Amino acid sequence: MLLEIVKFIFYAVLIVVISKHILVETLRKLAETLRLRAKVVGDIAGYATSMPELLTICTSSIRGLARR
Repeated sequence: MLLEIVKFIFYAVLIVVISKHILVETLRKLAETLRLRAKVVGDIAGYATSMPELLTICTSSIRGLARR
């Protein structure tokens, strides 16, 4: 049980680091290059940062169905 908690914390921190340092910086540079409005960039960032949650839900659902 302790190992699962440690893995959860590790992966959560990893997702935050990836989102903050890689995804946001890339979106900022892309927005500057394409001269996008702030709202468009915000919408893209919102969708992009929701992807890990969507993947987690899908993966958990598939694993739950596979165990039946």
